[in-house]
Amino acid sequence: MMMDEDRAKDDDDSEGNFDDVNEDKNDGDRFFCKNPTERWADVDPLCARAGSGIFTDVDDFDGEGDGFSPDPSLLSLVRENIKVLVVGAGGLGCELLKDLTLSGFKHIDVIDMDTIDVSNLNRQFLFTEEDVGEPKATRAARAVNRRVRGAKVTGHYKRIEDMEDNWYRQFHVVVMGLDSIEARRYINKVYCSFLEFERESGEAREGTWTPLIDGGTEGFKGHARVIIPGKTPCFECTTWLFPPQTTFPLCTIAETPRSAAHCIEHAKIVQFPEEYTDEKEGGVKGGSGGGVTFDGDNPDHVTWVYKRALKRAESFGIPGVTYNHTLGVVKNIVPAIPSTNAIVSAYCAFEAFKIATGCLKSMDNYVMYAGSDKVYQNLMKLYKDEGCSQCGRGLFVQRVFDLEEATLADVLDAIESEHENTFGKREKEKEEDNVKKKDNKEGDKKEKDDMMDTAKGITGVSSDGATVWMGGVLASQYEENLSKLASDVFSVTIVANDDEEEKDDDESTRNKKTVVEKTIHVNSAKLPSPLRVGLVFEAKSRTRRKTSKEGKEREREREEVRTDTATERERHRV
Repeated sequence: MMMDEDRAKDDDDSEGNFDDVNEDKNDGDRFFCKNPTERWADVDPLCARAGSGIFTDVDDFDGEGDGFSPDPSLLSLVRENIKVLVVGAGGLGCELLKDLTLSGFKHIDVIDMDTIDVSNLNRQFLFTEEDVGEPKATRAARAVNRRVRGAKVTGHYKRIEDMEDNWYRQFHVVVMGLDSIEARRYINKVYCSFLEFERESGEAREGTWTPLIDGGTEGFKGHARVIIPGKTPCFECTTWLFPPQTTFPLCTIAETPRSAAHCIEHAKIVQFPEEYTDEKEGGVKGGSGGGVTFDGDNPDHVTWVYKRALKRAESFGIPGVTYNHTLGVVKNIVPAIPSTNAIVSAYCAFEAFKIATGCLKSMDNYVMYAGSDKVYQNLMKLYKDEGCSQCGRGLFVQRVFDLEEATLADVLDAIESEHENTFGKREKEKEEDNVKKKDNKEGDKKEKDDMMDTAKGITGVSSDGATVWMGGVLASQYEENLSKLASDVFSVTIVANDDEEEKDDDESTRNKKTVVEKTIHVNSAKLPSPLRVGLVFEAKSRTRRKTSKEGKEREREREEVRTDTATERERHRV
């Protein structure tokens, strides 16, 4: 964007600019436009289509939308209403925060559990030497708020697992700048858990999905992708894209090394434990038995490995052993290239802008970038796994459960009865005289292990992210839930206006008001991961209950039970 280091003499916002200005008289790092009308000169044409004939109307994600209607005020609406979550504040995260705020996004939250190291300063440009040791998320937010007028970036120095589901629900777009597959899978799981599906069509229900944009870099390579849970392949659908971590067979590195990495691994794994001597510690030998364990952060250890690897490589005629390469192999380091971060961030930020404004069709749905020898990019379409445990529609139970009578045990029996091929069926409890009890602890442990190995049918049920029932050795902890009303265990409620119900004589409308759908996740020994299951509850006598004094008293009692159940579920979740 057209920015300048000198503060503008006139700080008044013109129409379409941020209304709020961060007041910090002592900060000289903020970048302001001398002419506020030029601030969004590169972005406004995308929303207004002024003077351009290359754009065509676009549809939304299902291809059935009404198209895009140019509106000069659209960008202003985006700034004031769209909330963006950036996950990760490292090399890619810093670029994302810069690009998103300069593209017009105002309300941004960033979460990261890491702190700033001096080695980060060469590429994570939002940090300075005085920030070393401080949380990345809060310092990145502070730096952006100082530099970009009107930006409201909030930093969270926390683990992503520490945030509640309701916190994640508030965002309209999520952009991931992570370096961990596990973290990506967690965010993907959270937002896929919000999905609800239409029973008849099987399509994801509008308003239950949140767009995810994932970016990643590795040296001169990078990728960006758009994930619309329930409509495009989620992260779990395409885990095959990520190969397993490279390991070398010991026989190869010991007998027939073919690369510099083989020689380095041999020096670290074989030679170091046997030959290393720490002169500083009085000649202590290496290896766990000798008291010295290899430390990749110890320069003496790395230098020792480098020299032995170089000597071994020369004996086999293998080139490429350098100190930097040695450091990368022993610490599993992939070099971070700032230019790659900038390119991938640009992909992600522009996709977020297209999704928020609808001005252009979103990426469909994966782009790969490589810039080691030549600049290369490839846009490809990945396909959704309809049987995915995270974003798939799952299964539906045809039986309609009575809100006032069906227990959790009834629900489990119905699921197993209708979908026995998927979940199997739990065995009925055996007669006490046929059960052989063990008198010693070892026997009890073996019996519990056998129970786990021979588990059949449903083994676990969760609702709203909390476990409500488990089988096997933990069944005793959740046994009391089986006799409770399923509507209480799953926190199912039906809210309707009493006056409207009394006046409403149309049976179809009345039934619609007394029926509610609920999605739970069910696991089984036959499944690799929990499966989404849709239930339907109906309050057949709800009108009579709510319009009577006894009914209202019963409602209060049920509300108390729901509160106690919710408290217990939260305790188990924590």
